[in-house]
Amino acid sequence: SSFKTEGAYVYAENISTEKRTADIGVKVQVRNGEAVAREVECRAVVVDRAGGEVTSFTGRQSIASGANHTFVFNRNVGGLNFWQPGHPYLYDVYTIVTAAPGAAPDVRRIQTGFRKIEVRGSTPGMAITIPKPQRAPRAQEAHRARRQATHRTPAPCRQPWRHRARRRSGDATGG
Repeated sequence: SSFKTEGAYVYAENISTEKRTADIGVKVQVRNGEAVAREVECRAVVVDRAGGEVTSFTGRQSIASGANHTFVFNRNVGGLNFWQPGHPYLYDVYTIVTAAPGAAPDVRRIQTGFRKIEVRGSTPGMAITIPKPQRAPRAQEAHRARRQATHRTPAPCRQPWRHRARRRSGDATGG
């Protein structure tokens, strides 16, 4: 195909770690390398770690021969898992550009994570805060269940006199 993705940029704005939401934006620059203008369809699909679709965008535009066009998509998305140190949650973002029905699409994959960093204060006493994202209710339940399954309470000692005898034998007074 003569239609190529020249560049794609994925970003997040208005992040709320408490509500697990953000405005997800995708910008895709497409170039028409053909000798005639074409109607172009551009899709962007955000996919989570499990392979489920989080959100998708679709746009159509007629692009003149030799020209570039930037598709700009933006939407508020909920239920996000944010990237954090020790838990680097990543998403795959696929951009799919098609010039004609039945034509082979140009598909690109970008791997990205979303996080929020806050800067508070002025230069002398500046503090950088990375808010800890809230776990999803299901994730909290799964984490709690894993902990309970792996946490073992010690079995009661069947021969408690052995412990007492050891203590007495080490006693300087002889017991």
